[in-house]
Amino acid sequence: MAFESYPILEWGSDYLLNEVSLDTIYKISKRELSLRPFITRTPAIHSMAISIYLYPLMETDKYIFMRSTEIKYDMEREEGGAEINLLYDKQDKKTYTQNLYNKDITDKIDIEVSKRFENTVIKSYSAELLVDLYKEGKLTGALSDIASQLNEEDNPVLLLARFPQAN
Repeated sequence: MAFESYPILEWGSDYLLNEVSLDTIYKISKRELSLRPFITRTPAIHSMAISIYLYPLMETDKYIFMRSTEIKYDMEREEGGAEINLLYDKQDKKTYTQNLYNKDITDKIDIEVSKRFENTVIKSYSAELLVDLYKEGKLTGALSDIASQLNEEDNPVLLLARFPQAN
């Protein structure tokens, strides 16, 4: 997936300044217009053999969701560098790889945190995909009930997953 980067991102009641070539992502207070470090990368991006960009995606009371993207392209395979979903636990101060899945789909289809609005992750499922998964017996719960009433030409189904908002 090609991920879009914006150097200034609305972040709750503040902004983030994330110029991908910098080692520090800054938080800008809307009220005071002050700048303070939010995330500092280690190792420094300029010391890496292959640069890896870091994109903060969402913050909850306990976590900061991020994505890292390796900046390289394999011409023979026609594919870009690895993208990894990261989760920073603010309590234990550690970073983990993470993926979010819908419990109503037995096949693990990642819910991409890159599509979000404030504290809500948005995932769109095509009606065609849901009908196919339903016919294959790979849906359970509410999503199975919804898919049982769809045909392949229907509109997509949106999943909204809300997280507690950070202070």
